[in-house]
Amino acid sequence: MERKLLFFDIDGTLLPETDAPVPESTKEAIRRAQELGHYTFINTGRAKCIIPKELRDMPFDGFLCGCGTHITLHGEILVDKEFDQARGHELVLHARKTGRPIILEGNKSCYYDNQGVLNEQNLTLFSGIFRDFPDRINDIGNVPDYHYSKFCAFADTREQLDEFLAPFADYFEPIDRGDNFYEIVPAGYSKASAIDTIIHHLGQTLDDCYVFGDSSNDLSMLNHVKHSIAMGNSSPEVLAAASYITTPVWRDGIYVAMKHFGLI
Repeated sequence: MERKLLFFDIDGTLLPETDAPVPESTKEAIRRAQELGHYTFINTGRAKCIIPKELRDMPFDGFLCGCGTHITLHGEILVDKEFDQARGHELVLHARKTGRPIILEGNKSCYYDNQGVLNEQNLTLFSGIFRDFPDRINDIGNVPDYHYSKFCAFADTREQLDEFLAPFADYFEPIDRGDNFYEIVPAGYSKASAIDTIIHHLGQTLDDCYVFGDSSNDLSMLNHVKHSIAMGNSSPEVLAAASYITTPVWRDGIYVAMKHFGLI
């Protein structure tokens, strides 16, 4: 069998949207694929520092983090994109001035601004993730030399967000995650650009790739690759974009899809 490249989102794809662990059927499917010589990758919006230990301990060939801003292959760093520090600090001051709540995400830590706005919606969203990483979320006031690769913001409308981002429009691309929540990455970076980096490095093609996702930040890779798999628990726009719809993550969705495509 020809070697294929398999790219997995985390939340809602490898992990149920609960405190549940990776399903045993998913672990088995990935193990079998690896035994057959296929490459396996995490391709996530999460920053490297908040990938669960359960996943870090699995023998993935690479970790594509922060929507393509940090990429490793067999332990080698291929991409490590951070915002220019001066421009990054300017954004924080702008958020304070305009009253826009933001969370900054870097490879070593994530940050909130205790001098800025922190609303209940913001903290509720991140409490589940950061509950497991209490040492990975810091007040930027305590870390003057902070660095980050992407950030998240809340806005009541897209127009409101665009107005906030206007001074930085050439630098950022927002992803609408729903519920007035936006994931904002450097222009030109995405889960699709991360895949391009990997195939270029390995000398393979997009036809060799299979992608698995469930939410809006997966659309770039689902639309980029012919073999695109949506979990049965996906959002409607993801279901419409995929070439194949599998069962939900908690109903052996990864295993079912990989069996369907002859990957195991």
